Amino acid sequence: MCRILLLTKCVFAEQELEEKIRQLGHEVLSSTSLLKSILQERLPECFLQKFQIVLLSESITNGENFAVVEKLQNKASLIVQLSEKNHQAEQKKSAVTAYLSPNAPLEEVREMLHLGESKKNDFPSGQEILQRLSLTKREQKLLQELVRAENKVLSQEELAHQIWNKEHLDNSAKCQMSTLIRKIRDKMEYAGFDSSLLQTARGEGYVLRSS
Repeated sequence: MCRILLLTKCVFAEQELEEKIRQLGHEVLSSTSLLKSILQERLPECFLQKFQIVLLSESITNGENFAVVEKLQNKASLIVQLSEKNHQAEQKKSAVTAYLSPNAPLEEVREMLHLGESKKNDFPSGQEILQRLSLTKREQKLLQELVRAENKVLSQEELAHQIWNKEHLDNSAKCQMSTLIRKIRDKMEYAGFDSSLLQTARGEGYVLRSS
């Protein structure tokens, strides 16, 4: 499922498209206030990263459109301009990923959503995850060790040694480590990452799947 943000000046303008998106099993939020917040840079980056696709309404002026696209680069997987016109020439020199008619048939909407899902499933780099999360010292230490492991499983004992300098893993350390893992996963979700990239290898330890 994709989370989609529709930036518009009229929340009633794209109701038919919104219904098609929901019909295909995805979430869509249509907002005029968020458009203003983005233009005024009053919106936390972590909020924008929750959305895999951002749709830009035809009701937005060209100047506003350019400013929004500039601010959304590297924050949304897919930026889609809603327009009846063919923009193939402009697309080559724009950060807009795709163009879609507001009256597009269901199959075209499905293809656009599939593109957003495929981009969502791309593995981010470990460093990208580290840079975008607000972590405590212990959370950061744990995640750094998993990033350094480069997609290899690290045992709980190895991680305990690095975090607490313990040779043996007692029940207290196990409990603390589980709590750290849970908090990191929560923060990954909040920042727009797929928390399932931080995996538990049962009976072995933990691994971070990254590029």
